[in-house]
Formats: sequence, C-alpha cells, structure tokens
Amino acid sequence: MGIRLTKKKMRQGLAVHLEGGEELKYWGYAVIAADFALWKNRFFYVGLTDRRLMLLRVSAFGKLKEFLEIRLTDIAEMAHSPLGSLIAQVLVIIAGDGGKYTLQFQPIIGLENPQVAKEMYDYLLAEIKAGRLDIAVAGEG
Repeated sequence: MGIRLTKKKMRQGLAVHLEGGEELKYWGYAVIAADFALWKNRFFYVGLTDRRLMLLRVSAFGKLKEFLEIRLTDIAEMAHSPLGSLIAQVLVIIAGDGGKYTLQFQPIIGLENPQVAKEMYDYLLAEIKAGRLDIAVAGEG
C-alpha cells in the first residue's frame, strides 16, 4: 500500500457518503484478493452503518475509484473467519442479488484493523437476534 492509512482518513472518505441521520458504526480497510493475480486485488475502505455496508474502492495509492453499497436488508448471508489478531480476519457478505464480497481485514501498523471484521459481524448478529435483520449465518464466527 503506497499511502499511510489512518482511522480518520478512512472515516472521512466514508462520511461523505452518509445519508441524513445515518451513523457510521465500524470502519476499516479490506482487500478483496484475486487468485494468483496480485495486480487484480481490490482495496476498500469499508464502513458499516445502521443501514448499509459501504465499500469505498481506493487504488493502492489511496485514490478514490468507486463507491458501492449494500443495504443491510439486502444481505442474504454472512460468515466470519477468525484467524487471530495478528493475521487477516475475513468477513464474507452475500447480497440478495448473489453478489459475494470476501473482505480480508489485514493487519496495518498502528491500527486494530483485523478486529473490524469481528466487530461488524457481531453488530449484524445482534441485529439478527433482535429481529431487525433476516440474514443467514454460515458457520459460527
């Protein structure tokens, strides 16, 4: 990565896309890795709000490229792979339209980035248990 990532920088990038009254709960940096083709990896600032999962695609040098969103009510399935605090943790989101996002939250010096995957997963799990969301949970995170 050619830029110095900070929580503040990621939050500022995502905050531009917040809707009125929407609250950013958790945010971090994730990679969607391409198999055997590192140059095809996609980098994202990922934010979870009380309404949406926001994916702000950035270049390896921090240039903003594209904004994607998945309404929480449009998430069909999710999974979490806890790999420990020193290596990447993975959050898998499958949207109702079949889109699959395997988000790898990797360690970044000075940030507690891998735990963001678990925090997002736990927030969504609490919303499911409270009856506010209907999302299938694959395995147990």
